[in-house]
Amino acid sequence: MIMKSLLSAICVSVICSCAPHNHILHVSFENSSKPIPPSYSNTANWASLPNKVDAADSIPKKSGLQNLQDQAAVDVFFIHPTTFTQAPVNDFQWNADINDAA
Repeated sequence: MIMKSLLSAICVSVICSCAPHNHILHVSFENSSKPIPPSYSNTANWASLPNKVDAADSIPKKSGLQNLQDQAAVDVFFIHPTTFTQAPVNDFQWNADINDAA
């Protein structure tokens, strides 16, 4: 039992030590610099669109799934929340600049 507990503690320590350390922002969203909003009329500013060949069109091999997007009754629109886990490298601390290559 002691060996099992010790092994569990070691595994948790190793896993936690490999995790990145999140950066805590010290500026409120309201007081932070904000990048220029992208022009959503420009298809280059979209990760995926129905009329654009992109990663969303991928289907896992040997899955038996088919690309039936052209027959779909509705389109799904998903907005991923902003996620930063590292210290900002510019003035934009809460929202990344879409033109930032980093």
